[in-house]
Amino acid sequence: MSTPATYRVFLSAVTREIGSYRVEVARVLRRKELEVRDQEHFRQGSATLLEQLRAYIEQCDAVILLVGERCGGFPSEEHVAALGTVPLFESYRASTGRARASYTQWELFLAKHYGKKTYVFLSDPGFKPDEPNPEDADLRACQAAYREWVQASGEHRDALTTKEKLIEDVLVLPFPDLRAPKPISLLFSSLGPLFQGREEMITTLREKLTQTPAGRATAIAGKAVHGLGGVGKTRLAVEYAWQYAADYTALLFVGAGSPADLRRNLAALCDRKVLDLPSTRRTPRQRWMP
Repeated sequence: MSTPATYRVFLSAVTREIGSYRVEVARVLRRKELEVRDQEHFRQGSATLLEQLRAYIEQCDAVILLVGERCGGFPSEEHVAALGTVPLFESYRASTGRARASYTQWELFLAKHYGKKTYVFLSDPGFKPDEPNPEDADLRACQAAYREWVQASGEHRDALTTKEKLIEDVLVLPFPDLRAPKPISLLFSSLGPLFQGREEMITTLREKLTQTPAGRATAIAGKAVHGLGGVGKTRLAVEYAWQYAADYTALLFVGAGSPADLRRNLAALCDRKVLDLPSTRRTPRQRWMP
């Protein structure tokens, strides 16, 4: 299965109660280069907040719902009416006797309405909200009815207790990792422990390449390893690259037997299998033309 170009996740939570938990979930998902949005990303313009939420949820891939004890704000009846009929909301009203739903409750109804993957985390004993719940009895009863409805609906849910446990649970969700792989064009794989007798040379090369010139923040180092043909210069360079791969964003090798070879091999780095640069649509000769 091919990796999607984008993957959109909507995070549902009452900010004043679970905002810090939502921030941590967004952080770990963005490390995978996923697009993460929540209600805070939307501001009313020509469309209402509820319409903006509907538009985003309709085109996203998954919705994570962090459900606590707070109900949160409500859209107006006019804004709800503008959505048209949402069968799950009507079912909720009939089941609970509640006439309206909050924004965060609507986020679940809309996710289900559009057939999105939903992951519900329901606060359990041990959960510590960001702020105490100031809502009145009616709002508390509204949220209690919603929570009971979620539990009775058969919706799969996990316990929301601590941030650490939440992150563990989120990291095992079946979301893609869209981080681009490190470009590598080395001639061969590492010999590993079979590469012997050059430890001192590897250390020296490391020192030379990581030296920071006085008065400069970073080092841009160009160094030459020289010697007779066949003594292992190429192998040394390749083994160094594999040994310190974690410190570099790319591991590239370019053969330079002649000026023509150098130009051709540098141009080849633009290939889709290496750097995947737009200039791959041009010929190697054209790439070097102004």
